[in-house]
Amino acid sequence: MAIELRRGSERRTLLGDGVHAWQTFDSQSNGVGFGSLVALDELHFSPGGGAIVPSWAEGEIVTVVHRGALRQADSMGRSAVLYAGEVQRRSSNDGLWCREENASQNNVTLVFRTALLSPEANRETAYEQTRFTAAERHNRLCAVGSVDGRRGSLRLRGNALVLAGVLDAGRHLLYDIPPDSAVWLHVMTGEMRLREFVLSSGDGAGLTDERAVALTATRHAELLLVQLPMSG
Repeated sequence: MAIELRRGSERRTLLGDGVHAWQTFDSQSNGVGFGSLVALDELHFSPGGGAIVPSWAEGEIVTVVHRGALRQADSMGRSAVLYAGEVQRRSSNDGLWCREENASQNNVTLVFRTALLSPEANRETAYEQTRFTAAERHNRLCAVGSVDGRRGSLRLRGNALVLAGVLDAGRHLLYDIPPDSAVWLHVMTGEMRLREFVLSSGDGAGLTDERAVALTATRHAELLLVQLPMSG
């Protein structure tokens, strides 16, 4: 049994044109990822701030808008706006880029983004977008991305499962980990206890050779949990 902790203060920080990013995984300083989960970023878009996102042909990008609204426009002429509670899956061929910016001139937009390796993802450019209400995530883990598209979740091409939850203070949650799988837990906001560890906003933990994840929210908390094959 093993738990790999990654504190929020250990993340690499990048500051661009109105975009402040915190990277949980950084090949320059703390490893390339956790199995097929190769990136997990927290992005703060200042009012009117934005950046160019290049294509990535090796896998899929899952974007979760936590607060505000994110406007996108790509080099193929497509555009979209993602609002709080919405999630998007994107895979793209080489050469495609996307401009992302805060759709508000007054408020910060907060986004969480994962990058998942997938041998199937680079065969075509694909977008998928959907919404999950707070009620669907309240005191439970809601699948927002899965290989089988269960319960209206984004249909991922790699063998990963992305779940999101919102826990009230004092709430306990137990998640069984299937055999030959590992999970990465990321605290988006709030605070929770994992065994003897207290995890706060920005903290993450990878669990391998574990049969279950047992969590207790010590404060109101929101989390992402990514389940991956051990062979990842």
